[in-house]
Amino acid sequence: MKMLRSLIQDGYTALIEQRCRSAAQAFTELLNGLDPQKIKQLNLAMINYVLVVYGLAVSLLGIGQPEELSEAENQFKRIIEHYPNEGLDCLAYCGIGKVYLKKNRFLEALNHFEKAKTLICRLPGVLT
Repeated sequence: MKMLRSLIQDGYTALIEQRCRSAAQAFTELLNGLDPQKIKQLNLAMINYVLVVYGLAVSLLGIGQPEELSEAENQFKRIIEHYPNEGLDCLAYCGIGKVYLKKNRFLEALNHFEKAKTLICRLPGVLT
């Protein structure tokens, strides 16, 4: 559990400091050691796991290389497909939009930003 907390802290600290490769490495290591089926045994909620997936996706997006952008897109899609009940869909659609912007696929980016906007409008006012 101590190592888990350390990796989470390392990942988000690196992300805040825009050290995207270090953040991606920490989040990847963390996800490799976590089984989503056993999250509750670690006294964590599923949202905690999904936030780590999101952190990895944002880190990969920050690196910005073609391979990392494709992997970031996969991670954002993973959030949408596998964890729709966690309420991060709007962030995932926005993330995919940012991936498409970096790939100069502007129409697809716009479609994902519009989808994110639609989902945000459905959230309670406190969250928006």
